[in-house]
Amino acid sequence: MKKVRFIACILSLISTFSALGTTSNAYEYTDLIDVFAEKTYSDGENELNYRIYVPEDYAETRYPVILFLHGSGQRGDDNVAQLSGGLVPWMFCDSNFYQTYPAIVIAPQCPENEQWVNTPWSDGSYSIGDIPESQAMSLTFALTEQVVADYNADSERVSVTGMSMGGYGAWDIIERHSGFFYSAVPVCGAGDPAKAAEIGNCHVTAYHGDNDDTVPVSGTLDMCAAMDSIGVSNDLVIMNGYGHAIWDDVYANEYVYRFMLGLTEAEAATETDTENTVALETEMQPAATTAVMALSPSAVGEASVKEKFKPSDEAVVASAVGVCCIMGGATAGIYLYLTRDQRRMRRRR
Repeated sequence: MKKVRFIACILSLISTFSALGTTSNAYEYTDLIDVFAEKTYSDGENELNYRIYVPEDYAETRYPVILFLHGSGQRGDDNVAQLSGGLVPWMFCDSNFYQTYPAIVIAPQCPENEQWVNTPWSDGSYSIGDIPESQAMSLTFALTEQVVADYNADSERVSVTGMSMGGYGAWDIIERHSGFFYSAVPVCGAGDPAKAAEIGNCHVTAYHGDNDDTVPVSGTLDMCAAMDSIGVSNDLVIMNGYGHAIWDDVYANEYVYRFMLGLTEAEAATETDTENTVALETEMQPAATTAVMALSPSAVGEASVKEKFKPSDEAVVASAVGVCCIMGGATAGIYLYLTRDQRRMRRRR
């Protein structure tokens, strides 16, 4: 089996900046703040900050749309913090990568003290009938509809993904807005199992760590079991030995982008430098037996499950070092320095 590299984005001390910045040209530099336009959506009464990346030739090409819902640590009003973790740094760490998987990417920012879904995260599954759609989520869906219309987007390939609080959001939005989304990748979230039928033809691959002590893994298991019981297709990856912070290992996986955009591996452009983008190859792809493996390890042998999904001894597991940048000031920037074997995220004032 090809060696799998796990890469963690880590906050560097200010004193290390010069050394990183003067390293040889093996490093590639991306400023995510320059890549993502800063905007605010308004419904006439309420506003929602968001960032958006739109390919330059969108007028001539109907691009798919990816909606990314951040976790609780990126809430605020700076319209920057939502770029600091999860999908955005991994997808945009290398221009070859996001040009291979081109899409319009929307990254809204949930205001401080609000949630995508107004339910306690530690409770797991919840009832949509008891919890109205949050203001932040309502604005986010309206924003997504507007983006699809304004940017000549492919309305049949609109995807959503989110982590932690955003994982709740991903489940919630596909259940409340049935038929709108082509695919969804909820990461360590939960939804309303009683509304699983509303997911309909939306393609779902869900990820959760089995040792998650923040959002119970039952939230994901409940949703996938409910979908299975009524014949709604889904894939489930339970990551044995992982806690809550699994998102870097998920979003480092090229399969996730092919899945969201509806591409086969053969259809993806061939010029991606897979050594540089550090894809996790097949390790995180849901195999045909994934759901069985996750729910009933004995069905295929517990040892093989743990071997496939346990954190590698060579890995720098994201949860051990922390990955979220705490942004400060209007001039804050997010930078990625890339080598074949290393990526470091840091903050600049």
